[in-house]
Amino acid sequence: MTESNPQTTDQIRLTGEDEMVNFAGRMSSILMGGGLVFLEGTLGAGKTTLSRGLIQALGHTGPVKSPTYTLVEEYDLPEGRVCHFDLYRLGDPEELEYMGIREYLTDGTLCLIEWP
Repeated sequence: MTESNPQTTDQIRLTGEDEMVNFAGRMSSILMGGGLVFLEGTLGAGKTTLSRGLIQALGHTGPVKSPTYTLVEEYDLPEGRVCHFDLYRLGDPEELEYMGIREYLTDGTLCLIEWP
């Protein structure tokens, strides 16, 4: 009997904003029921672009702001709630408790976390 390795990751290479947004649109059907997505990469890698594509694919029609200064932007959408985080500026994990991170991590909420 073989066991699957939960640490295995696949890589998908996307080039440009349009490919990132299209990929996010295809991913949206998987994430409709909520979940936790960690977005990692260097500055300019497309974390916010991917988040924008997901949020818009789930029904948001307005602009999607980067939560760099607000730390979190919330979207109540027809497909459920999406919380978009940017934790780049946090210096201590304890700051997550101060911002009430546990209140966002609820069933049915999709949490997109840049700089986890």
